[in-house]
Amino acid sequence: MNPSQVRGNEMRGFANTDLDAQLKQRGIENVILVGFVANTCIEATARFGMELGYHVTLIKDATAAFSQEGMHAAHEVIRVRADPTVWSVDRRMRPLVAHGQAGLANVYGRTGRHTEAKEHLRRATSLYEAMEMRFWLARAEEATRDQAPRRTR
Repeated sequence: MNPSQVRGNEMRGFANTDLDAQLKQRGIENVILVGFVANTCIEATARFGMELGYHVTLIKDATAAFSQEGMHAAHEVIRVRADPTVWSVDRRMRPLVAHGQAGLANVYGRTGRHTEAKEHLRRATSLYEAMEMRFWLARAEEATRDQAPRRTR
């Protein structure tokens, strides 16, 4: 399933979309969440997914919010409601975490939050390097260079 096939204008992945129908049609019972604005979009999608009976996994290292407090509050709400076994990130999820970090760096960079963008790029680069994902490592390193402050004359 391609995420671009799920249409909606809500801050919740299941609201006013056919995501639930698409997942059920394919027999998918597990939903993995990563992304931006953990204390609204991610939290609402997680709660809605759990209410629909999905086994929801939040990759907390690949989520962000406009404030640390908001992010941690969302993580706690989701952790309390979810099966505790889904909270830890196992090694098979590391590529997803790395891609999530790179995506968050992109979002932060586009919104002018360059300090956060650099930190997420650093994390993505470290993960790509550890997993020897050379193609993605090169892209993350290039993005890091693009984030570097420019000198003006």
